[in-house]
Amino acid sequence: MDYDVSSLLQQVDSLGKIHVQKQSGASEASIRRDLRMAVTKLSIALETPGEIIGRVTNMPMNTVLMKIAIDLNIFKLLVEKDEPMSTNELAEVTGADRALLGRILRCLAATNVLEEVDIETYIPTKISKTFAGELGIVNLNCFFDCMEYAWHKLPEFLQENRYQEPTDPLNLPFQMAFGVKEPIFAWIYKHPAYLAEFNTFMRLQRTGRANWLDYYPLNEDFENCSDEKDSAMFLDIGGALGHEIEAIQNRYPKKIPGRMILQDLPVNTDQVSKTDTMEPMAHDFFTPQPVKGARIYYFRNVFHDYPDDKCGLILRHTTEAMKKGYSKLLINEFVVPNRGASSFMTYVDINIMSIMASKERTEQQWYDLLESAGLKIVKIWPMVEDSESIIEAVLF
Repeated sequence: MDYDVSSLLQQVDSLGKIHVQKQSGASEASIRRDLRMAVTKLSIALETPGEIIGRVTNMPMNTVLMKIAIDLNIFKLLVEKDEPMSTNELAEVTGADRALLGRILRCLAATNVLEEVDIETYIPTKISKTFAGELGIVNLNCFFDCMEYAWHKLPEFLQENRYQEPTDPLNLPFQMAFGVKEPIFAWIYKHPAYLAEFNTFMRLQRTGRANWLDYYPLNEDFENCSDEKDSAMFLDIGGALGHEIEAIQNRYPKKIPGRMILQDLPVNTDQVSKTDTMEPMAHDFFTPQPVKGARIYYFRNVFHDYPDDKCGLILRHTTEAMKKGYSKLLINEFVVPNRGASSFMTYVDINIMSIMASKERTEQQWYDLLESAGLKIVKIWPMVEDSESIIEAVLF
């Protein structure tokens, strides 16, 4: 269906007024989302077929050029200078060839990553300011240095496999791209530089988004925690370097009852020192859970890394350790709506399919998975679009 320019103009005008004047009772996030969607559809409606082809086929080029600009520190230089810089100035500071740099900057300005305020003179835009910070840099590097190689191989892989959904974590576009026969995390752990990059990505990825602690009443779980000596309050399973426990401690600075335990493979837990507020413990979640009867067993972005059979194994080990009527499972992940999923959520789904043979699950898929492991979903605590939910579950 072609978009109608006239109706979209009216929609943009109406939503724009609501957004600026905050006239609606709807959330600011939903109004902004609807306005962005209307503007995007209007832009498409105004394009010719040739312009659409040119935009879509050249999309990867923009990421490539932004990667080069990040490597040359262009965005940071422009932001810190806080005044226009010429191609000559940037070439002198970075050591890049002036002619080469001029061509790259010109293209970035044409795609609104930079703004050309005079001939070969530039200032940063909102895009380049975003990618001048650690969050933007780590995100782009993390995807560019690993995941995008797998995306490039996805068409070839699916063609060779007769367009069947990938299910084998050892036979994926990732293995095809890197010429390896091991799963992605085994590869990551063998590459310390990328592991550090990935851990930083995990630490920062929610910056600027709603936090689960803003809406899930964790303090109520504290109040009902066992007073037995050495009882475990919170297990962050597969928690990397303990960012979630740190966030909880910051949110609830008073002493939390019970042990706060970080579990991950030694490559991560060896980097974390034991303190009064966090206890690192080396543990592989594909093996039996050693901590019995904890109040909360928490997983963030773990299950979307694995197909259902592997998730079932993790859940069985967890449920065997849980205490009925006391322990609960909290899963912090996307719950994909049955209709109208966001582009970000669907991009993540295709990415993890390509590198791990896994998926972002719908609400029904979550119910099916947890029920198969003897767990009952108490509530799914929703969030704003493009952010994860908290799935709260207990033993049947």
